Amino acid sequence: MLSQLISLVLILYRCGLTLSWDISAQLNPNCNLSQCDLFNIVYVRASNSTSSVHCLFAASKRISPSALIIHSSVQSAYLHVNWSLLNSELSDPTEAIIVDGITQSYAVTLLDFVEYNDKTDTADLSQAQSNATDTTYRRFSQLRWNLTSDKLTSNSPPYMLNGDEILEFTYSGNNTDTVFSSGGRVDMKFMVSNSEQHNPTKPRIKFIPGLSLQFEISLVSLKTNLSNGRFGLRLGLVSQDPVTEQDDFLYSSTSSINDEVTPGIFETVNLLLNERVNTVNSSLDPAHTSSWPAGFVQSRPVCYISDDNREVKTSRNALLAKSRDSVPKLDERKSILNLTLPYVFYGSRALPSVHTDGPLPVDNDTVGLRIQNVSLGTPGDGYYVASEFVVWTASFGLGEPPVDPLSPLLIGLLALSTVVIIGSLLFGTLIILVLRHRTRPGRFELLSESESVEPVST
Repeated sequence: MLSQLISLVLILYRCGLTLSWDISAQLNPNCNLSQCDLFNIVYVRASNSTSSVHCLFAASKRISPSALIIHSSVQSAYLHVNWSLLNSELSDPTEAIIVDGITQSYAVTLLDFVEYNDKTDTADLSQAQSNATDTTYRRFSQLRWNLTSDKLTSNSPPYMLNGDEILEFTYSGNNTDTVFSSGGRVDMKFMVSNSEQHNPTKPRIKFIPGLSLQFEISLVSLKTNLSNGRFGLRLGLVSQDPVTEQDDFLYSSTSSINDEVTPGIFETVNLLLNERVNTVNSSLDPAHTSSWPAGFVQSRPVCYISDDNREVKTSRNALLAKSRDSVPKLDERKSILNLTLPYVFYGSRALPSVHTDGPLPVDNDTVGLRIQNVSLGTPGDGYYVASEFVVWTASFGLGEPPVDPLSPLLIGLLALSTVVIIGSLLFGTLIILVLRHRTRPGRFELLSESESVEPVST
């Protein structure tokens, strides 16, 4: 027990996870341009006594929807943005975002929402992608985005989070495409918390203060002309460390008997961005050294078809594909990362140095990139048109993914059940022993008259 406690203390010290984080947020920090709203970059800074964490997210005319999280070993490190460089015409990746003392970084790009005709009613985006005639990929970067925030204004002083406050920012986007012709839109909400707590909104994923953010994507009132139309999502997962052609990020699924946090859901899915698994034999790559600090994307296999009434009856499946797609060509990789936060942070590391349309070489300087499919819907639910709304939530952060322990109520019920079972077994055993004792003939039982012994005649 003592050794385990010492190990825990060492881990906490190594990760810089003290009990207190100072968390602040800014919109377009130190922007010196006349039109800072072209970028709408939200910067969340968290620091403790040993380190600092820098989270950025954006969806705007100049920055494609994405989130970036950076860990620095320097407690006083601050984000520096070259706004003039960002405002120029960028034909190649650049390093316009700088932080001192970087130890590790990860990113998520919100790539596409995919419309497909689910003829077999499987609600599986991976299967639908084999039928390109009925599948349409719509880039989130092609939408017109507006930011809604009641706490931040552009280039304002840092806003300090207090108590159990959860700070939210919502980007809403649409364009002239027919899919938005009925007043439809896409909402992207980003959230950070000042304390360790579950998001009060289902699926109630846990926040890690200073180390994680949550995002949710809502597809609202979209119009589909497909007879069995569904929508799915595609995300780009990025790691500072490379991913070789035969490797993938590690997919991990854990089950629990506890659904108190998310009623009806007993599973949590984690994508470990610091681990590599061989795609051939599904084993951990022994040649890869696990990155520190770790990085993860966490979600529960559920989405909802109502925003105000997120209950079991309005829940649907949200399935993350167990394997992620590689990006074998340079032009495709550039298209996926173009003008995202990792594109303007990693610079030349975002793309290999070789310029070719052939197979993409991966070296030790190229950041890792894989594409994650997310399927939304349950077979037999009437497709998207039945609700014209779907919302999916995930968490993205540093460190190990949070784990929900058994609740005190469930522990009490399990203890009570154990006591009842053991008590029933003991009581049943006692009854059996008593009955056996009463039915067993006595060793010196008196003989009845009919059983009297006749004298033996001689």
